[in-house]
Amino acid sequence: MSVLVGDDPRIRHAITDAVHTGTRGARGRVATPDEAAALFTALDVLPPGVCDVAVWRVDDIGPHRTVHQGGRQAHMHGGVARVP
Repeated sequence: MSVLVGDDPRIRHAITDAVHTGTRGARGRVATPDEAAALFTALDVLPPGVCDVAVWRVDDIGPHRTVHQGGRQAHMHGGVARVP
């Protein structure tokens, strides 16, 4: 599961509006980091946990990719989990 996450409420709102407009309401919204983590509460989360997916590939020696908008970064949080 992966979730688009933003710390800044203004950025979350702007991206959510753009996604709703672009998909005619068929797609979701940008979540807070806590909302993304809450999606995994009943599951057995595997390492590295629910986090920015840029940190998943620790063996990758290249720079992590982030999306910049107006000097801020947008992150995709995700996690791998199983039903206990």
